[in-house]
Amino acid sequence: MPKGHKHSPEVRARMSEARKRAWADPEVCARMSEARKRALADPEVRARMSEARKRAWADPEVRARMSEASKRALADPEVRARMSEASKRAWADPEVRARMSEARKRAWAESGQRLPEMTREQRKVYNKLRPIVGREAALAEVARVGSPSASFSQEEA
Repeated sequence: MPKGHKHSPEVRARMSEARKRAWADPEVCARMSEARKRALADPEVRARMSEARKRAWADPEVRARMSEASKRALADPEVRARMSEASKRAWADPEVRARMSEARKRAWAESGQRLPEMTREQRKVYNKLRPIVGREAALAEVARVGSPSASFSQEEA
């Protein structure tokens, strides 16, 4: 059940305009950005936000709404193009690439899920098999055959 006062459409429009004017001011923008960064640096704040997100996602209605919204957005070619451009810009930045690389290395090390070293051909076979048979079975098959030569025909791989 929603909490709080329900504002009229006129009041909501005035509030929206006021927020837009405030965010157009670079000084306000900088102050709000700094406040958010300070808040997110606090482990307690992050823990509360995490718990709130977990509670929300545990609600089947919320999950369904978010899933539907995501599917609608990703079906829109304009949204996909904007996401693609943003991703390309980010990955073109050497600092972002280094940060992402380090984050992935840490995640792999912590999870124990890092894949073993593979040749390019073995990786191709693994990537084709994994969606079909799962991670462990694909790894086992790549390890069993060593080099993916004779036992993998074009149809199987």
